[in-house]
Amino acid sequence: MQLNQLQINKFCELHKDCADFESLSKVQKSRIANGVANHYQNLFKIQQRLKKESENSIKNSE
Repeated sequence: MQLNQLQINKFCELHKDCADFESLSKVQKSRIANGVANHYQNLFKIQQRLKKESENSIKNSE
């Protein structure tokens, strides 16, 4: 997943009070924002897969 500049700016605004965040370069901030977004996207995919497997397990046990 690649965030657009507006999304990266929002991420930076949310984390402006974090220690040493302002000392990072724009490239570093962009990489962090994209990494966080990818992490949450992966968690969502896992959650969806587990939900589907659970539903299939219930259907198969009936």
